[in-house]
Amino acid sequence: MESSAIDPGVINEKMLRVAIEEQGYRGEAQRLSQLEPINYAKITSIRLEFLNILKIDHLWVLTNLTKLSLNYNKIDKIENLHMLTKLTDLDLSFNYIEKIENLEKLTQLEVISLYSNRIQQIENLHHLEHLQIVSLAKNCIKTYDGIEKLRFLKKLSVINLEDNPISRDLDNPTSEYVAAFLPQIKYYNYTLIADETRASAREKYSRELRKLEEIESEEKVLREKIEKDAKEEVLLRQCFVEFLNRHQLFDSLFDASDSVLNVDEKAIGLRMEFKDRYLSIAEELRKVGVDEDKRRQVEIAEFRKCIEEARTETQKKAQMLIEKYLEEKEENTLDASCIAERLDEMWKFLMEEEVLLFENIEAGIETFRSNMEHMIEEFFHKAQICLNKIREADTLYLDALEESVTEFIMLKITSSRENEIPTDLKDTDSIASRIIQMGQRHRLKIDEIKRVLMERAKAWVKEFIKGLHEEEVQRNRAKIIEINYFLDYEREKHDANLV
Repeated sequence: MESSAIDPGVINEKMLRVAIEEQGYRGEAQRLSQLEPINYAKITSIRLEFLNILKIDHLWVLTNLTKLSLNYNKIDKIENLHMLTKLTDLDLSFNYIEKIENLEKLTQLEVISLYSNRIQQIENLHHLEHLQIVSLAKNCIKTYDGIEKLRFLKKLSVINLEDNPISRDLDNPTSEYVAAFLPQIKYYNYTLIADETRASAREKYSRELRKLEEIESEEKVLREKIEKDAKEEVLLRQCFVEFLNRHQLFDSLFDASDSVLNVDEKAIGLRMEFKDRYLSIAEELRKVGVDEDKRRQVEIAEFRKCIEEARTETQKKAQMLIEKYLEEKEENTLDASCIAERLDEMWKFLMEEEVLLFENIEAGIETFRSNMEHMIEEFFHKAQICLNKIREADTLYLDALEESVTEFIMLKITSSRENEIPTDLKDTDSIASRIIQMGQRHRLKIDEIKRVLMERAKAWVKEFIKGLHEEEVQRNRAKIIEINYFLDYEREKHDANLV
């Protein structure tokens, strides 16, 4: 359909439904499919081309989309794609897009084509670690600025920048620039980059490369740190102790500008001593979290292994029975009455085996739930010991702090240097009250940590067990349908032979 025949508009549900129907079934199957509501969650690929689309919208209903083509429209902005986290192939060619943006959530993207748009700069692609193919040909790119960040995309092997203003610079051909600065690229403009071409290009840009590599080495260290911190945060969240990452809990206990904490070097020293003690206990708690998570993962792996073995054993019995029946039928050793009787016996046996398997797995899941709950209780007990140690260390610190601040004030008073006492510390009763309140806040904070930790751990067990039950129910239903489908098919063939 020609785009000029369609009024410009926004992606909506009607447009999606029509596209899905046109790209799916044909003929009678299409008519029948239109009688049922579309299950958008099952759609993995869609083309919305030549539709005069002005704005990307409503695609969040396609939660499992992996391939999206919006070619030949009038889109001027990349937007509203953040829910399509499973997208691997995105084609926005032949539009009016001026800026590469809003792709941060599309972390699984492997192919992106922005051919024939109005893009002016290479940007906002460096975080897409799975990118393999990038097409930015026929745009308005006038500078190589930003291309160096693509060096971090280790899987990127194909790029096309032809028919841009930069590609018209005869002194710095784009193919040479790519060959020199993007060592992982194998194909430029879909043509293999020869080894001699790359060597020559690197020699030509040797000075610029040295400078870039110096900057890059510093950035690499920073990237590695960020990546390490991110992995650490994921690990600690999985272990329910993410509050230990980067001293969050300790920093949250204090207002660093509080004059009580910084009245003199002794007070500052006391806080540093407490911090050292806190970090030691925090490391102990972190180890508890990681070790207990490892124990749970071993238990989960063992349980899944047992389930898989049980399923495999039942499947083998079913296969042996069916293969024996098919062999006997092929050899004509079964007469008509025997076939009908055998099919009934097979149905009974297969159903009994499936019911037995289902009941055993369900019982196993409940036993596993009990084991997980017990392991979580053990983890919480160990975590509570560590958190109690933090509370005890906090109490000792606050007692020492009160004594230190009082001593400081008395020293200033006896030496007639009251003017050196901070205004808000001249009332000793007020100091004691402030430290008591500080202790109360600390206890509330630690108690809240304990409560959230336990709630999250229990919620995880509940969700995990729920997922196991749902997985088994779906498997059981699918297996029952499979058994009935096979036996009904055999019965229909048998009845047809009798006619």
